[in-house]
Amino acid sequence: MLRAAEWIAGLGLAPHPEGGHYRRVATAAHTLAAAALPAGFGGDRPGATAIHYLLQRGEHSRWHRLKAEEWWLLQAGGPLDLHLLLADGSHRLLRLGYALAAGETLHAVVPPGCWFAAETVAEFALLACIVTPGFNFADFELAEPASLRASYPQVTELIDHLG
Repeated sequence: MLRAAEWIAGLGLAPHPEGGHYRRVATAAHTLAAAALPAGFGGDRPGATAIHYLLQRGEHSRWHRLKAEEWWLLQAGGPLDLHLLLADGSHRLLRLGYALAAGETLHAVVPPGCWFAAETVAEFALLACIVTPGFNFADFELAEPASLRASYPQVTELIDHLG
């Protein structure tokens, strides 16, 4: 089995602003016109984009949200804990891994506008992340932990840990 450094080098991954390493590997050929998108998108977007994304032990994906939906699909390594802070004020933990009988899953969907963060509970986790409508940094927002703590007081330690 390849180790994290071999995946990073072999896939040409670079540091990601939210943490971990990534590389865009696909952009849909079709474009969605701004008029066809939900409110808040400032222009046209590709139909979808995909990246390879890798977190190593000790790294995490910081709290952030997108205007678009994001699909996380485990490809190697893991498990990985994906934390969602939902609009109703609750926290949801999704564990991506291979122990299906224990409740782990191979994929997860993050709804648009949902705050989320992730960390691996193993040496590393390699994922494919697909965003639709396609990713644009204008649609990406890193969280201010203080504002999240006010809205989600039951998970302040987790917010600080992954902030």
